[in-house]
This record gives sequence, structure tokens and C-alpha cells, in this order.
Amino acid sequence: MPSKSNSTDSPIPSELPLQDSLTRLHDLLVQIIDSSPRRIIVVSGNSIVYANPPLQSELGYNLNQLVNVKLDDIVSLAQGGNFMAKYLSMEVNQKKRGGDLEPVLALKSDGKQALYTPSIHRCLWEDKPAMLLVLSPFISPYHTFDSNEVLQNQSKKRALSASKVYYWDHKLGTDELNVSPTFFDSLNLPSDFQNINLNSWVALLTPESRKQFSQLLEKAKARKETHFQWVYTIYSEHLGTLSYLANFDVVEWNNLGNPSRIAGVHVSINPSTNSTKITNNSDKALAGLINNMNEGLIIIDRQGIIREWNPSQEKITQISRDEAIGKHVWILHHALSEEKRTSNEYVNNLNALFEGISQAGVSAWDGKLFELQLKVGEGVLKLVQHSVFMINSKSQADFVVAISTKDITEIRQNQQKIERNEKRLRIALSFSKVGIWDIDFLTHQNYFSPMMFDMFGYRPYEFEPSMERIQKIVHPLDSDLVNEHLKTLKYAGTNFHIEFRALRADGQTIWVECKTHVIKDERNKTIRIMGTISNISRQKTIENALRANEQILTQSLEQQHMVANIAYELNINTNFDDKISYVLSQIGTFIQASRVYIFENNTVANATANTYEWCKPGVKPQKETLQSVPLHLMEQWLNTGYVKESNDFEKDLSHDLAQTLKRQNIQSILMFRLFVNDSSFGFIGFDECDYPRVWTQAEKDLLKTISNLLAFDFHRRSIL
Repeated sequence: MPSKSNSTDSPIPSELPLQDSLTRLHDLLVQIIDSSPRRIIVVSGNSIVYANPPLQSELGYNLNQLVNVKLDDIVSLAQGGNFMAKYLSMEVNQKKRGGDLEPVLALKSDGKQALYTPSIHRCLWEDKPAMLLVLSPFISPYHTFDSNEVLQNQSKKRALSASKVYYWDHKLGTDELNVSPTFFDSLNLPSDFQNINLNSWVALLTPESRKQFSQLLEKAKARKETHFQWVYTIYSEHLGTLSYLANFDVVEWNNLGNPSRIAGVHVSINPSTNSTKITNNSDKALAGLINNMNEGLIIIDRQGIIREWNPSQEKITQISRDEAIGKHVWILHHALSEEKRTSNEYVNNLNALFEGISQAGVSAWDGKLFELQLKVGEGVLKLVQHSVFMINSKSQADFVVAISTKDITEIRQNQQKIERNEKRLRIALSFSKVGIWDIDFLTHQNYFSPMMFDMFGYRPYEFEPSMERIQKIVHPLDSDLVNEHLKTLKYAGTNFHIEFRALRADGQTIWVECKTHVIKDERNKTIRIMGTISNISRQKTIENALRANEQILTQSLEQQHMVANIAYELNINTNFDDKISYVLSQIGTFIQASRVYIFENNTVANATANTYEWCKPGVKPQKETLQSVPLHLMEQWLNTGYVKESNDFEKDLSHDLAQTLKRQNIQSILMFRLFVNDSSFGFIGFDECDYPRVWTQAEKDLLKTISNLLAFDFHRRSIL
């Protein structure tokens, strides 16, 4: 590298190589930011210089409305204060990127604010240091509870009032309280008392209830609980001590995620002096139960006279209560009107049932269900389900027969629909390329759909499925996985859902998805296993492509961040040796090299010297032994090339240079010349000591850019 005395007289060098690199980096950064689904703002000099489409869409602005706007006008700290840009600058200098940053509020174009969690990254924007501000939703969707949601209309309020239920809404940390006006009416308090606040409400509580309420508020504020149920008492001069049951929840949080409002309902649990007392008359209670049953009920005494025919029985049979009650069961069909004679067969079946019970004295159907057909109206056919039980008195000869009736017409129709749908499903599966298998250990009947054979390239039922055949179909790399799941299925009877590779008859590898469903008996013994298998090769191909693209994008973002960080470090006014050492450590760590170093040439002495070096842990430094290396030894290999690499030293290098590198345990090397005004003043090198590394084009492009940045900084040092 030229000495300082010589460089002061030289003209200012052209910066085109650096400018071209920075322009390309800027264009790449814009593309990356625009293609990101995250909401990103670029900030430089306390102003917004760019915002990507997701951010514009989220906040409702276009780019022209945001560019050159002060960051504090759009984004502010949730805890208050208009010093957002200064805050971010301070945090980025402390190496914070996210997680430790305070939540922020972003102002939307409609005047509303939304809460976000920020993260920040350094970057270079149009040759100037800048920051990437990424906004992630803090709470999604952001929701603020409106106390009026508890009661939205007067009809609800009247209903709550009639049932002695009152709404109650308190904003934590304030004296604000909103309570149903009817609450005070129930206490016989004057109307002007309705302008109550929290303190005056608490004054109504008994001492013990005040203490409990204070503890409850502390739990809410500390976020220990979000739902509360509390029984408290209030003393009224007019009514004495009254009890209430409170059910309420935390319904609103502030910008920092802390509870800020609780709301709910309070229910009076005092015995009503005006309510009608329910009689203890057992007959009335039983009658109410019978009349409100969902199922029909028939009661026939031992003489065969119908004593009960409840409303549900009327609805099911369309035979009225008046037509049935008091009639002998064997003459009921004669008592029916002409239009109801379609029910004769059903009535005759009931008669036959009763005759059998009365003759035997016991019911053969006791505790069992049976079904009968019933024609009603214009021949509409119903299916009803009956259960029969006998009620005996102390005298065995005295009994009544009770018959419950349930209309199961709709149930049967639904069952038939299900059966038809199952049939359609089987047909659909045959077209959807999903194989089905069913193994029944009770009947020893097994089923394997034709699609299973076709999926693996065989004709339907070309072979008998067996464990040995399955093991041949499974790809060797996944055989252990499949065998482990099959053992679990066999011995533990546990369902599984796995994806694995399989071999078709033509040798092609495909990805398949297999799901099982195990049915066990009451002794937990497996009696049946069903499953599906489908070809998911196309899905896997898409997943792998998406994963690869994601890795490329992530790597590009990481490279961009590192380049921006290095450019920033080189541009700040710090000790030159310190920042060069810092840059080498950043590069070496990022590309996982064994050693990174810089050589500066001394053309007078015709030698080159290792002036800066970084080594990863465990790699021996070489700087002290490489202070006077013959320049021709390196120039002979570098020749006129800008970049040189090798992982076969005997083939690519001179004998002396190859031996020198081998003594340093180097297995692969990559070098870039460092230029000023088209004149080489040294080179930067990257060693790999663990294996004969092949440097990728992406790595070489990245290191070339960084080499240009370093060369420019060395030149700037020489002219200052």
C-alpha cells in the first residue's frame, strides 16, 4: 500500500467501483423489502425515506404521503412521548433488534391507532446510514371493549331489571363507575344517588365486602385472574343487609397489555317477598312434568282404561287427549273420527301389547325399546319408538302400564341420508386417488381398495397385502420409521398419522401419507383397524421448493444486514485498527471461515506483510510469521486476476506457496486483490483449515463487495 507521504500528492481516486456496488446493494434491498410480507419502514435522519407495500396497505397511506414525513408523526411509543426516532437510534446502537423494545403505536390514515411490536436493523440507504423498522402486530385483532356491549338495547335492560340482574362497569385506576340505574331503585335510594362513583359505591359495602373487593381489584391489576365470581353484601337503611352475586371479567387492556377495565353483571340473591310460593302438591308437580315432556306418554290402568295421553302424545299421533282419556284401549279405534281411522293399525298394536301384559301380569318389553309404524293425516307414515314399564302397587294384582313414545321418523331419515352420503363418499374416494384399507379382527374380513394397488403401480389385487409386502414397498430410508409405527399399532393399538417415501413397481420414489383409526372393545382390545393412504408427492415438491426459497430469502436478508452493518462501521469515526479488526471478525463468523486476513504490499522492499488477522477459536494465528513474504511469491499465483481460489494446492499453486499453505494446515483458500486507482496495494484472504472447501458464487459475490468497501476505507485512511 502506498505510504501517506506519497498519497497526499496523488489525485482524488474514482469511486465508481464502490458506487456501483452500493447501487446494486440498494436495488437489492428495495426488492427484498418490497417482497417481504412484513410491515417495514426505512428511517434515515429521523424521517421516513421508504415504506413497503404491506406497511402502506396496513396504515392506509401511499408512498408519497409517507416519504420525508417525520417518524414521530406516524409512529410513537405506546407509553407516550414524541421521541421515537431518538429512541430507535439509541436502541440500535445498543445492538437491540426486537423483543426488548417497547410497544409502539402507528397512526393510520383514518385517524385510528394500532399497537405493534417493533424490531430494528441497520442498513445503508442511498449511501447513508439508515434503520429498518419492522412492525409486528402486538394484539391481533386489536380490540377495545365497549361497556355498552353489555347491554345494547332497552329490551335487554328491561329483561335484566325484571330478573334483578344489573350491569356494572369500572375503569381500573380511576373513580369511574357505570351501574344500572335500576340497581339503586332496588335499594330505595334517591334518584340523585345514581351519579355514583367508585368510592361512593364502595361505601355501600359492608366492611368484609370492602376488603374482598380491594383484594379482587389487586388480582385484576396484577393479571392473576381475568374472570371473577364474588358474593358481597350491601347495607340499606330501608331494606337492611342485601346480598348480590357478581360475575365479571377483565374486558379491556391498555396499550401495554395491562388490564384497564372490568365489567359484568350483578345478580340479587335475596329471597323475593312478592314471588308466588310454589305449592308442594305432588299431583300438580307430576302433572306439570307430564305435560311438558318432549316424549309422548300413555298410562293405562289394569282395567285397560287410558288414564293419561299427554300433549306430546297428541302431537305425535294426532289423536286428541279428549278422544283417548277414559276410553278402553281395545275400543279406542272405534272412538276415533273418520279422518283419524288411518291410525287404527297403531291403536290395535297398542291393544295387543296391553292384552299380553294383562294376561301374563308382566311385560316382556320391560326396559326394552321397540318400534311401530303410524299413519297420520292423509296417510303420512311415521316411525315411533316405544318403551314400556309397569308400575305395581302393594297388591301385585293392581298395576298400571306406562308407555313412552318418541317420534324417530327424522332420525331414521337422517340415518338413511348418512348411509347415502357414505356411499357417495366411497365413490368420491375412488376418484380422489385415496386408497382405503380395513382390517376386521372379529370377522377376519379385510378390504383393500383398488386405488391402493394403483398408487404403487400394480394392478388391483395383483398381490395379497402382507407385512412382508409392505416392507418391500417402503423406501429403505424410511423403513425404520414405518416399522416403529406398525409395532406401536400392533401392540398398543395407537392411531398414527405419518408421511413416508415408498417405491412403486417401476422403481419410482413417491411420498405417501397414511392415517389410521383403531376401534377397540370394552376390554380395550383392538378389534378393527381402518386407514387411508394418499399420494402427496406433488405437495412435498411444492413444500421443498417453498422451503428452499425461504432459505434463500433469509440468507439474502442476513447478507444484506451484514453488509449494511459493515458499511456503517467503516463510515463511523472510530479507531481504524479497531474497526478493521471488527469487520474481519464479522466476515469470518458469518461465512464460517477458519481465518480472515489482510496483506499490505511494500513495493520498495518487494515484500508483502500480514497486517490484520482474525482466527476462529482453535485455529493458530499466522500474522507474526508472515511479516516479510516475498511479493513475487503471491504475484506469481494471483498474476493479473482479481480473485483466486484453490482447494488443490499441488495443482494450482507453485511448490513453494503450496508448501507454505500446507504448513499452516490450510486446505482451501480464497483471495481478492485490494485496489486503489486501479493499482493493487494488497489482498484479503479467507482460509478453510477443516476441509477442502468449494466457495459458492454467492459467497464470492458477497466477499467481493466487502473487499471493495475495505479497499475504499484503506484509501480514505491514506489521504486523511
